[in-house]
Amino acid sequence: MSSFAALAADAAGELAAATGRTQPAWLLAAVVLHVTGQVCRGLAWHEVLRVSWPVGRRRVCAWHVCGAGLSGVLSQRGADVVRIGLARREVAGASCAGLAGSLVAEGSFAAASGAILTIATLAVGFGAVMTPPVGSIALAAAGGAVIALLAWRSTAVRRVAREVCHGAAVLRDPRRFAARVLPWQLGNRTLRIASTWCFLHATGLPTDLVVVLAVSAVQGSAASVPLPGANFAAAAAALMLAV
Repeated sequence: MSSFAALAADAAGELAAATGRTQPAWLLAAVVLHVTGQVCRGLAWHEVLRVSWPVGRRRVCAWHVCGAGLSGVLSQRGADVVRIGLARREVAGASCAGLAGSLVAEGSFAAASGAILTIATLAVGFGAVMTPPVGSIALAAAGGAVIALLAWRSTAVRRVAREVCHGAAVLRDPRRFAARVLPWQLGNRTLRIASTWCFLHATGLPTDLVVVLAVSAVQGSAASVPLPGANFAAAAAALMLAV
């Protein structure tokens, strides 16, 4: 019991020391940049949704920010369920599958940019990038194709697929996506990287390029893990490896 009390006291002392080193102005800047980035992503989702349904910009941003605020408690996938639930109540004629399709379309750039950040992090800070064997990739692709073919024979699956495609209709117009969705997505990614840099600077942590890229990349990839706090834990692990 005494060892536990000593450990708790040491942890409290480290926390107090870290808090004392924190620069409030830079921490506030990190928060403002992060929230602004979330608004940008909400605007990107609005541009995706409006192709399929008449929706208001403010309401869509509110749904997205609400879900983003709960991602630390519910995980990113749980936050997506919140977004879909909020939108389903107000968007006439929208199904859950269709709204899920809109999130797929809106998140396509985030997935691609996250992969690019991961590759850049590995290339800059952790040596050469190791790619999976070609045979494994081909086997996984063949297995996915067989599963998709079998699923497509189901009427229910085809109906859900049509609804998902309806929600992701913006992807059928690459020019519109590039002109109306992509700028907001680029703004979101830029602001999030800037927010990460400000947070690291505010807490006295290294702000080298590889550290910022590692934290940004791992946070994005951890969003797919359906566990509360996964992105925060992954970012902490990235810091431990990169520092």
